[in-house]
Amino acid sequence: DLFVADAPGHLEALAQAALQADAHRLASEAHRFLSATENTGARRLSELCIELERAGRLGHLERVPTLVGELGPAHQRARAALLAVRSHY
Repeated sequence: DLFVADAPGHLEALAQAALQADAHRLASEAHRFLSATENTGARRLSELCIELERAGRLGHLERVPTLVGELGPAHQRARAALLAVRSHY
């Protein structure tokens, strides 16, 4: 429930950091969201967070728009899977 509720805020923060080309904030937000994605088993979201955090830390922002673009669909898949599991309990 917490992941489902909090994820949109994380996604928005990552999108804003990317839009502003704020490498430090991008790394920080990606690291913060990574904890939540790992706790829920959202593998693709975790992979994207790792890549975004690394890009932010290194200041290599070339691929960031593509990575951020993948967050939405990955989030929707993870959310649907979590809600499906929850509906069984």
